[in-house]
Amino acid sequence: MKPIIQKLPLDDNSSFVARTYKTPNYETPWHQHEEIELLLSVEGYGKLFAGNFVGDYGVGDIYLFGKNLPHWFREEDEVFCNALVIQFRDSMFGNGFLDMPELEAISSVLNEAKKGLKIIGKTRKELQDQLPDIERQSGFKKVDSLLNYLDMISQSGDYEVLSEFYFDNYSEKSIDEMGRVFEYTMSHYRKRISLEDMADLTNQSVSSFCKVFKKSTKKTFVQFLNEVRIGHACRMLTSSHMSVSEICYSSGFRNWANFSTQFKKIRGMSPTEFRARFSKQTKN
Repeated sequence: MKPIIQKLPLDDNSSFVARTYKTPNYETPWHQHEEIELLLSVEGYGKLFAGNFVGDYGVGDIYLFGKNLPHWFREEDEVFCNALVIQFRDSMFGNGFLDMPELEAISSVLNEAKKGLKIIGKTRKELQDQLPDIERQSGFKKVDSLLNYLDMISQSGDYEVLSEFYFDNYSEKSIDEMGRVFEYTMSHYRKRISLEDMADLTNQSVSSFCKVFKKSTKKTFVQFLNEVRIGHACRMLTSSHMSVSEICYSSGFRNWANFSTQFKKIRGMSPTEFRARFSKQTKN
C-alpha cells in the first residue's frame, strides 16, 4: 500500500471541490490532506478511522475533518459507496478573513474539526437536504453556500468530537505503516492477531511497533483491536438475531468474560443492555 496524501482535482472554474464520488468501495486508504473536508455519506456503510477514533459510519452521516487529520472510511463488506465530498483550504477566503470577529464561531469550529466532527441533530437533517445543492451552483452562490454550511454547524453546536487528540502532519512512512496495520486488522480481526504479527508486518521489533503505534494513535494496539471487534459486535447486536454468545466469538473474542469486560468499557453498558436499548429506540 502506497502512502496517500490525497488531493482531489479542481476544475478551472472552482477554488474548492464539491463533487459526488461513486465507487464499488472507498478506494482511499488511511490518508491525510491539507484541505478541510465536509462529507455526506449517501450510500454504503462500514468503519471510520479518524485520528484515534474508531466507529461505524452509514447512510446520512455527515463529517467535518480539519486539515491533516488522518482518516479512512473502510467498508466491512463488498458494498457500493457514494459520498458527496467538499474539500477546501481555509486560505481560499484570503488572509485574515476568518480572523474577523463576525466569523469567530466558524474559525473555532474549523480548529475543533482537526479532531474530526460528526454532525448530529437538527443540523444533520438540514444539511442532508442542503448539501447536494452545492454541486449545481457556481460563482458567489457556491462560496456563500459553503460559508452557510459552516455557519450552521458552528452556531448550532450540533456535533460530536471524534478523536481525543490533535494530530500533526505524519511522515509518508508513518502513513504507510498505519495503513498496513489498519488494513490487516480489518481483514483479520475475527481471528487471533498478535503483536508479533503486527511487528512483522511493519518490519519492526514488538517494542518498536508498540511505541510507534501508540505515538501515531495515542492508544495501544490492543485497545484499537478491541474497539474494532466491539464495533462489529454492535453491528451484529442491532442487525442480526444471533445470540450474544455467538456474537462474542464471531467478533474475534476467545472468551465471554473478556468480551463482556471490553464491551462495557467501550460502550458503557453490557451487550444485552445495548441490544435492548437499540430495540427500544427503534420501536419509538
